[in-house]
Amino acid sequence: MKIHRLAINGFGRFHTPAQFDFNPEGVTVIVGDNERGKTTIKDAICATLFGFQTTDEKKRYRPWDLPSEYSAAVTFSSKGGVYCIERDFETDRVTVWDVSEHSPTLLFEGTANPRGSSPDREAYYDFVREHMGFISSDIFRLTTLVEQMRTRTEISHKIRQLISGTEKADYIKIAQSLESELETITKDIPWRKKKRKNGQMEDVAADIRNFEHLIEKAQDSMAELFLTEKKIQTLKDDMSELEKELHAGKTTLKALGEYVMLSQEISRIQISLRLLDGQSHTIQDFKKKIDDLESRKALLGTLAPVAIAIVGVSVAVLLQLTLQNPVLSLTALLSGMGLSAATYYFLTRASSQEDVSIQIGEEHHNAAAEKGAQLQNDLFNLTLHKKSICEQYPVFAQSTMDALLTLQQDVNQQQEILETTISSKGKNLYQLQVSQAQREQDVTDFHSWEEEKELLKETYDHLSRRRKALLVAISTLQDCIADYQGKYVEELKNLISGAFGKITDGKYTSVSLEKDTLEPLVSTDTKSNIHKESLSMGAVEQLYFAMRLSMAYLLSQNVSLPFLLDDSFVSYDSKRLSNIAYILSRLKRTNQIILFAHDPFYSAWGDEVIDLNSRNLD
Repeated sequence: MKIHRLAINGFGRFHTPAQFDFNPEGVTVIVGDNERGKTTIKDAICATLFGFQTTDEKKRYRPWDLPSEYSAAVTFSSKGGVYCIERDFETDRVTVWDVSEHSPTLLFEGTANPRGSSPDREAYYDFVREHMGFISSDIFRLTTLVEQMRTRTEISHKIRQLISGTEKADYIKIAQSLESELETITKDIPWRKKKRKNGQMEDVAADIRNFEHLIEKAQDSMAELFLTEKKIQTLKDDMSELEKELHAGKTTLKALGEYVMLSQEISRIQISLRLLDGQSHTIQDFKKKIDDLESRKALLGTLAPVAIAIVGVSVAVLLQLTLQNPVLSLTALLSGMGLSAATYYFLTRASSQEDVSIQIGEEHHNAAAEKGAQLQNDLFNLTLHKKSICEQYPVFAQSTMDALLTLQQDVNQQQEILETTISSKGKNLYQLQVSQAQREQDVTDFHSWEEEKELLKETYDHLSRRRKALLVAISTLQDCIADYQGKYVEELKNLISGAFGKITDGKYTSVSLEKDTLEPLVSTDTKSNIHKESLSMGAVEQLYFAMRLSMAYLLSQNVSLPFLLDDSFVSYDSKRLSNIAYILSRLKRTNQIILFAHDPFYSAWGDEVIDLNSRNLD
């Protein structure tokens, strides 16, 4: 890639249109005093190609005098073609033209904001990556851009990616990343002897063992559940038979109680009927006697007064005849008549009392007859009911009352025993049902546990495959890293050693790079592995320049990049400046060089010179 032209329409101090043409095949020296725009030109090239990484940068380079435009265009050649990239910094609208022919061809038009994400952005950066090998302004600033008074000698991970052959394959970082991922998966890492905490595989294996234990318990529960169900069914059957027996006993006991009660009631009624029958006979006898008395009373009531009267008359006659006393005879006559009247009165009164007694006797007889009829009816009904019970329980009729009462006691005892047995079996049944419910829950969970176990097994198998793949990948990457250390790092060390040795006129014979950090260690003929902290500021800047040149040159094996040198040699003495001039004269054969300097001394190095001091920038 070689830059031909930069056209600015408002950028930093350039608030009016400005155009700068560079020599694509040699060294272009841009000379100017401080604040004449050297750094602005360099930053405009970077911003046009990559855009602003932050909004603060965008604000910082907005033209001072606020012109109507804030844009720039870079024309460059690469891979046999000539292209022009135009960028509007306000909107990040980018247009890419192929200007190889007289009639430009539009290759891309869209928004390429480095702070966002869009299909347009990806399409544009694919184009940039094709011609530059990377899409980051940071990498541009860390390689082909060499600024003044820099003492940084580190090689960033992004540069490592590029040096190892591709921006997306930093083998060391990828290997570290894969090892970190492997550590999360398992603690079983062959090359790690230190005891470590469990990874995902160990955790999943523990979960699988836990589920296997639960499943084993559930299987035992299933067997116990089967036995429990059989026990429950047996208990239910036993209880059903016992309840039937209890019900039959209750029915029998009820019938027996009724039978005994009926028998006792029938006996009572029969006794009552016999009493009523005796009373009836007594009343009938009494009635006959009364009838006889009535007959005799009627006869006596007729004959007695007559007899008395006759006796009185006879006495009176006798007295008269005998005594010839008329007074005595009259007295006897009157006494006989009085006695006859009194006898008739007493006989009449006694008959009235006897009528009352006869009437009372009749009422009692009728009441007894009604009661007897009622008892006979009750006896009939009770006998009929008793007969119906006997039809169901013939044994009752064949037993005496004492036997029935004994049977009743026996049945009551059997009922109590049955109720106690049923209650005990009910408690056993409840306990078995509780146990059954618990085991059924275990069996219900069994299926979900089986499913979770299978899922965990799949997860474990997946993790196991990932572990194997990671082990293979890490092993392969370690081989790649060894190859990288043996090839690219060794080549980079040789390039840095040659450049630094040339700049320092052979004072430092070699530069090595630490294995993991790639931090430079320099050596002389008498001392090895000197850290940069032991070097002078000027030597550190020269080492920094040598490293930048070497890294950019190594990158240029894939894509030839331009070098932008921003007052990089201010601390060099004349001898080392002469050495730098020689190095640049050799470097320009493969790479374009744009040198920014404030000292006109460097104009002699240029195949093209741009004097900013002679331009009117106001």
